[in-house]
Amino acid sequence: MTQDNKKAYSVDIQIDKEPVKNELDQRQEAAATEIKPESDYLEMLQRLKADFDNYRKRTEKEKSDLAQYVRGNMIKSLLAILDDFERLLETESDGAKIKAGAHMIYKKFFSTLQQFGLEAFSDQDKPFDPNIHEAVSVLPVTEEKDGKIIETWQKGYRLNERLLRPAQVQVGQKKTGG
Repeated sequence: MTQDNKKAYSVDIQIDKEPVKNELDQRQEAAATEIKPESDYLEMLQRLKADFDNYRKRTEKEKSDLAQYVRGNMIKSLLAILDDFERLLETESDGAKIKAGAHMIYKKFFSTLQQFGLEAFSDQDKPFDPNIHEAVSVLPVTEEKDGKIIETWQKGYRLNERLLRPAQVQVGQKKTGG
């Protein structure tokens, strides 16, 4: 075999002279590359804070806009009643016709408020409940009317099951022997 033939059949094997890194060294190196400087974390926190502030401002504005929209719709519904009151005040009629007109306007006004969830209550002859009633006076009564509402002086109102104003009532209290 000639020198040239030896070259043709020889295989060049190159061995990497760097030692093979073990798995622990590889993990440490990967972790070291992932660690960010403190300034990066500070910048990230500042961006997060700014995003949260923007979110808070946006939701407050949306709530404010929604409340204004609801008030606008309610007032728009009440304008027809205001018009009726103006017409009533401009009429030159006797007291009976004015009273009838005022009664019609009252019914229309209350009906409009009911559409928005208003509910009136007086609870005559029902047991007194301090959560929804305000006792204005007490009246001595017989045992069967003890703790019950005798008279309603001012109606109470709820809006969608939430108490707006308690009813002012006179409550019966059993007569004590004497």
